[in-house]
Amino acid sequence: MTTVCHDPSIQRRAELVAGSCIAGGRAEFCAGGAARRSASFGALADGDRAAVALVIGMLALCAFYGLLALRAHDDNRLTSWLWVFADRRGMALGPLLLLAVVAAWPLAGLRVQRRWAPTLLGLAALGVSMLMWTEPQVIVDTARYFAQAKYLEAHGVVAFLREWGHAVPAWTDLPLIPLTYGLLFRVFGESVLAVQCFTTLCFVGAVLVTCWIGRELWDERVGLYGGALLLGMPFLLSQVPLMLVDVPTMFIVALAVYAAIKASRTGGRWLLVAAPLIAAALLSKYSAWLMLSVLPVVFLVHRQPGWGARAAALGTGAALLVAPLLLWKADVIASQIGLLTEYQLPALDRWRESHASTFLFQVHPFVTLAAAASVICAVAVRDARYLIVAWMVALIFLLDIQRSRYALVAFPMLTLMAGYAVRRIGDVRLSAYIVLCAAGASVIVAVAGYAPFLRGTGAANLEQAGRYLNGTSADTVEVIVLPERRVAINPEVGLALLDLATDKRLVYAREASPASPHPAAAVAISPLRFTWELPLADRYASRQGEGNRWIALISDGTSHAGSPRLAERLNGFRLARRFDLEDRVFRYGPVVEVFAPVARPTRQ
Repeated sequence: MTTVCHDPSIQRRAELVAGSCIAGGRAEFCAGGAARRSASFGALADGDRAAVALVIGMLALCAFYGLLALRAHDDNRLTSWLWVFADRRGMALGPLLLLAVVAAWPLAGLRVQRRWAPTLLGLAALGVSMLMWTEPQVIVDTARYFAQAKYLEAHGVVAFLREWGHAVPAWTDLPLIPLTYGLLFRVFGESVLAVQCFTTLCFVGAVLVTCWIGRELWDERVGLYGGALLLGMPFLLSQVPLMLVDVPTMFIVALAVYAAIKASRTGGRWLLVAAPLIAAALLSKYSAWLMLSVLPVVFLVHRQPGWGARAAALGTGAALLVAPLLLWKADVIASQIGLLTEYQLPALDRWRESHASTFLFQVHPFVTLAAAASVICAVAVRDARYLIVAWMVALIFLLDIQRSRYALVAFPMLTLMAGYAVRRIGDVRLSAYIVLCAAGASVIVAVAGYAPFLRGTGAANLEQAGRYLNGTSADTVEVIVLPERRVAINPEVGLALLDLATDKRLVYAREASPASPHPAAAVAISPLRFTWELPLADRYASRQGEGNRWIALISDGTSHAGSPRLAERLNGFRLARRFDLEDRVFRYGPVVEVFAPVARPTRQ
């Protein structure tokens, strides 16, 4: 049925199409195998399309400046707009945002062959990710994964698995991603570039898999919009270069869901593909266990002949792959789950970030609003397939998960929800323009806002010191660590972060490094408690007489002139460089001083 206006001039301007899906898409996009009623806005005349595009572009600009005005309400613990755009720095992004909004319109009009569109999108994701590679390792959790990967590099896969949870400190981490980092180290050395290439490929993979899921459930446009809108999340872009487990886990979970969708429909070889992918997701991060509760939903939605047998076969296969490790390391996993329930979950109340921060500031508002609108669209047409993409996002709100990094695994499903709603706009160019405006604005916020801010934090001191040491004649760098007085963190964590940033061999001068002044009670409730339980010092046992020896002193920046023991240690060395960026935001901002040996006069 088509709604017709009595005024012909109005009728020519707007047309509400119902009862059919958008031309050019799948014939049954809105119905689960049977034609159902749906509503979508049809194509507009050129003049009307331009007017609507102007409104969309203005809304994109207003969204940025509106959030900028409300930045005090962004409580993200890493890239809060209150910090990133302090001192009116956000105003400088205005010309870039205007350029992005204007350039998005002709780009939205381009017609690309269907088979090339995902490839071009993947290349765009690759390029944007590489622009973020200048970001330092700003989250100290990197030290955990580096320590685990370094053990595998030194001792091999068998020793890593045998000692995981014992000599290899596991904390609350599952082994797959650190094992992957360790394999990269064995092949390419302890290279930040190798890590960033891997995490970037995981992000690009997540973009492509999101396209595949949308195409499999509905059509190519939903998939492309969903994949492209992953670029509409500046927080996600800031996580891509980091040596963490979140982005790889997001990719593996999305790939497991895609394989499960294929297996639920066709079985056969897809069961053989899906089972190891689900096992890999289960061994990536504990939050993935919760998110994979979507798998029964996948099979219930696709209740085709033999679906029960396929579900049982897939579950059995994945369980058989995971069970040996779970049984072997049952004591470690039990202690990890105990730590999660007794320490980490209660501590979330102290570390929480509001949903407003995550879904308005750290995710472009267009994505969030479109995802919310998609609920109405899906309910209106009773689209059961929509449950598959809505499940993980619903868990975030139902379980009140107020932490951006913990919600990141569900971001591909959030963008598919948004793509589902944007796809309902019949005018292809306008729908593409909305997606490009969201993605373009977010890329600018991440590349021109977040990246410079993070490069100016204290974490950059360790990275810059590591690069400086690479250019020196040092054979060995002796590291002295002074107590950190501002926050209850074990300053020895700087050993791992500096080691990742430099190619030089590090040794730890423990006898010259005083003990921490923090009481055990403060450490027990600290969000950085893991740094005290990470046996880093033993990995850098000091040895004397190893070639040209330099010294790196890591401190909190306070004066150490009154320490006679340190003065004795530095006798015969001169200060070569001091790295002391101070961001005034994060309490842990290590200052690094590099000392070179004083050249001794040669005998005549």
